Amino acid sequence: MLPTRNSVSEKVPAKAIATYEHAVIWLDHQEARVIRFNADDCEVEIVWPAFPAHSQDIRPGGPSLACTPAETQFFRDVVSACEETIAVLLTGPSTAKVEFVKFLHRQSPQTAVRIRALETWEHVTDHKLLDEGRQLFTTPESSSLRLGGANSAAKLDAPRPGMQPEAE
Repeated sequence: MLPTRNSVSEKVPAKAIATYEHAVIWLDHQEARVIRFNADDCEVEIVWPAFPAHSQDIRPGGPSLACTPAETQFFRDVVSACEETIAVLLTGPSTAKVEFVKFLHRQSPQTAVRIRALETWEHVTDHKLLDEGRQLFTTPESSSLRLGGANSAAKLDAPRPGMQPEAE
């Protein structure tokens, strides 16, 4: 089943229940793509806000960085999607990731301390996100695990709303 815009959260199912130690989150105001992974497998969860931010609160001097109730719930859903991981790479194209970090410091400091890196990236594929996460978390100071796995690729790159599938 393809994720629909009416869903709040949609998981691309894994073959078996697994424990995922790391996560990469790609976040903007329209969606969050949470890729949880371990040495052998990965799982992708897509989280959407209940009310997409198609009209943001723009005030003189720039956008407001205060969370609306809808954004607060969206951020809580993203926290839930990565609550059992031990380390997170947070990415995204704009201000949503900074707003999310501020939310974490206020509302979920136990999650905030698990953010290992914050990167500004435009739209990238799930494969690229997973590769970057594995590269970050396989350095000796980050993890003693050697990450990689053949089972991961099949669950990645679930179609995003409004995106055309890539030609083979």
